[in-house]
Amino acid sequence: FSNGASIPTATATAPSGSSNNVNSNVTNAFSEPGWVSVTLAATGNNSGTTTATRDKAAFVAELTGKSTEGYIQDFNTSGDRAKWPLFNYYNNNFAWELNDNVGFHDHSCIMYKGFDDRSFPTNLTGRPAGDFDDFFSIPVDLTSMATGKCNLNYAFSGASRTGIINDMNDTLQIMYSTDSSRTWKTLAKLAKAQIANKGAVSTAYTPQFETDWATTTIPIPVAARTKYTVFCWRYWPSVNDTNKFNFFYSTGNNFYMDNVYFSSIPADVTSVNMKNMDIAIIPNPTSNDAYVVVKDESNSNANVVVIDVTGKVVYSTSEVIAGGEAHILIPQSAITVKGLYMVQVSTGSQVQTKKLVVY
Repeated sequence: FSNGASIPTATATAPSGSSNNVNSNVTNAFSEPGWVSVTLAATGNNSGTTTATRDKAAFVAELTGKSTEGYIQDFNTSGDRAKWPLFNYYNNNFAWELNDNVGFHDHSCIMYKGFDDRSFPTNLTGRPAGDFDDFFSIPVDLTSMATGKCNLNYAFSGASRTGIINDMNDTLQIMYSTDSSRTWKTLAKLAKAQIANKGAVSTAYTPQFETDWATTTIPIPVAARTKYTVFCWRYWPSVNDTNKFNFFYSTGNNFYMDNVYFSSIPADVTSVNMKNMDIAIIPNPTSNDAYVVVKDESNSNANVVVIDVTGKVVYSTSEVIAGGEAHILIPQSAITVKGLYMVQVSTGSQVQTKKLVVY
């Protein structure tokens, strides 16, 4: 440092309610989760001390991973959504924010504001290309699903401002960390219809009905199933195709997420809406496992028989219907031959048969 200035020191202020106030070179100083503000002080021999404070400079996470059994993040005000931090690195209008007006099943969710509502020509400046914004989960304990299936599930609703496929350039990157956020690995990178299920909407998009929402299931690798795994959703807003126009503009729109949870069962299986005694096969068609969703309030057992086109029974099982609903696996090993299968489900005196296509 010039002018004989001493080395700057940083003081971090702990989350509200904590008495911690420590020098920045102390690690693991904060015992309470929450946001941390940091003050940097630079002292010169003749010029005195200059300080700068940054609010919410860092976030202190929980010390232990939360069990995922029965846990679902619906971003409701009565839940723990404050423990899922949001970062707007560029401090601009493109950012994650909590929304208490719409949701998958209720009136709350998390939203990425991707619609540029500035008027011409202002919307051609400060473009979002190169911008990115993150939100993080609480640390979760996934060791209960150390073997077998393990999925990250959530509902989403999104749109694009353009109907030109090459101009739909927004992406959603999902990452995970197993070493307290020191390093990150990409779990999935989604784009186009995977985040804009409602297609082109020229105005600021807001979902109006439950049918505007879709579900996503991301398989979690065994290496990510630790006692302390953190997930990050990074949204990358972008602009139109450079080959088509002489100027750039934002082609993204708003994106909404809700009902984040971890399960051995895919999201589309648990989100099926049916009445009385009914069945659904999810996914259908399939090239992997399939699930039979059975909903029956009046019976306690479901019998499933899978029959191939020759009339041969290739799989059968019986499971208890708990709470009026059962999710019954048809393993890929039983339906290895491509083609049509008949799935017969009986509960008590009722029998239904549905077709399953394997490709």
